[in-house]
Amino acid sequence: MDILTTSTINSLISSYRSSETNRSITPLQARKDKYSKVSGAYNSLLSKLNSLKNELNIFSKTNTENIFNLKSASSSNTNYITASASSAALNGNYEIHVSQLAKKDSVLSSQIISSDVSTLSGNHTFKIVCGDGEGGFFTSNIEVEFSDSETNKSAIEKIQEAINSDKAKINSNYKNGNDSYQGGSAEFKVDLNGTEKIINIDSSAITYAELLDSIAEQLNTIEGITAHKEEDPENAGMMRLSITVDDSSKYISIINESGYDLTSELGINVLKEKGASGLVSASSFSPIQNYSRLNISSIQSGLDFRILELSDLNSGEALNSFGLNLGSSRPAFVQDDNTAGFLYADTTLSGNLLNAKINFNGIEIQRNSNTVSDLADGLIINLKSVMGENEPAVNIAVGSDVSSIKSKVESFIQKFNDVYTFLKTANSYSNGIRGALYGDSSAQAILNFLSSVVYDSMPGNTLQDLASLGISFNPSSGLSISNASLFESRIKSNPEDAAELFNEESGITVKLLNFIEPYLGSSGYLSARKSSLDLNIQSANDRIKSIETRINKSAEMLRKRYEQLQVQLAALLSTQSYFSTDSTSYF
Repeated sequence: MDILTTSTINSLISSYRSSETNRSITPLQARKDKYSKVSGAYNSLLSKLNSLKNELNIFSKTNTENIFNLKSASSSNTNYITASASSAALNGNYEIHVSQLAKKDSVLSSQIISSDVSTLSGNHTFKIVCGDGEGGFFTSNIEVEFSDSETNKSAIEKIQEAINSDKAKINSNYKNGNDSYQGGSAEFKVDLNGTEKIINIDSSAITYAELLDSIAEQLNTIEGITAHKEEDPENAGMMRLSITVDDSSKYISIINESGYDLTSELGINVLKEKGASGLVSASSFSPIQNYSRLNISSIQSGLDFRILELSDLNSGEALNSFGLNLGSSRPAFVQDDNTAGFLYADTTLSGNLLNAKINFNGIEIQRNSNTVSDLADGLIINLKSVMGENEPAVNIAVGSDVSSIKSKVESFIQKFNDVYTFLKTANSYSNGIRGALYGDSSAQAILNFLSSVVYDSMPGNTLQDLASLGISFNPSSGLSISNASLFESRIKSNPEDAAELFNEESGITVKLLNFIEPYLGSSGYLSARKSSLDLNIQSANDRIKSIETRINKSAEMLRKRYEQLQVQLAALLSTQSYFSTDSTSYF
């Protein structure tokens, strides 16, 4: 008999589970799925609305930051001049003729035989002074160490390396650390590239070791400065303060302010000390086989950044060995003459070869750089090549950057359409299929507003609506620049009116921002609605788990009953078989 076999019991239990699930869980799961679908749709809507809001915030910026104030500059001959313009630039035209490009000051050493043994050995120091671009100067003190067996070539390479790796470093005079400081209270100012800090020294009795520690501790609070006390390896107890500027592009000045002149006693009073690697670049080369030269060039071009001095210090011979101990003199380099000299020796304003020289709207002008940004607000001019004397001037025209403005407007349109088309689909009902947000009041309100705001007009403005700017609205797909030529001509002729169309109190940007703002954020309408849905989803999940637990428990109880019946049935069948067999024995 097949009644109550194991497979039959399994089938009965499975049928029970399926029946109970369909009756109690399936409706809950359907409700949960609906909530999840709507919650997911809210997530997408929130994301798209936030993207639209971010775009609207860009449009709502005023003055020079407004996108309709974007400017561009065009050049009539980009072989000679290119240009760019910021929003601060005014529309206009400029005539420019380039007669000279800016160059970096450059000095060449004398030419020496590479393999000859150098006369240099031990430690040497030298100084490089360069213009700061403002009529002042920067100073670099460079230390270099030579072995006793240097060749001229290796000596030049060591000078090159010392210059190119140099950072502003100030070492104080050595002091006996155990001696008492007798100077009294002092204040001095540390200026790191324009950032100033006052260092204070108390007059209380302290040793020089404690004094140097106190100064180092205060200096190390200045970002970009590393200071420490170091001992003289050759004289026990003697120590000094070492100060290093981490960034070679920054200068340091240390100036006494009041009280005892501690800076002079320690020998740390400096004015605009700067790492040589931030002022010049050194390179060695062999113009002729077996010969070497050293070239030192300023980092920045122009007369105001020229090399002002090259001098050996403290009986040093590093520069002198190669003819570069020139002081402030500027002998001209002559290729056939084996002496050091400058490639552009003349430093007179009229004759110098270091400055860019241009005729700008009929006026002769010089600048240190080939990038000129101070002739007209917001206009950057890049000089590319020298022009012939009789060549016509290059015209630079500044006007609205139509291409960039159009790109910004198209980005706004895309974000607007992302919201609009999403809501159109989510709020639709077609062929019996409902969108995720069909009938949702918030979704319908946003959709209705988007559909109407695009037609709003601004009375009194030359551009009264989006259509007058060449932007049309299609109820199926949203906004588009349908008339590109009209759009471009309006931007060129009326950028201010276009800005007002978007940004005035009754403009589309302001209206959209004011409308969608209450729907966004953690306390906005959509987040509140989504939170309610998520609670319903969690409640449904909890209910489903509870019912599943009940069904599983009931199924197990039912299985045990069936199994007990299975055992009882087996016993009955066994007894029946016994009686049947026993009864046949009487016949």
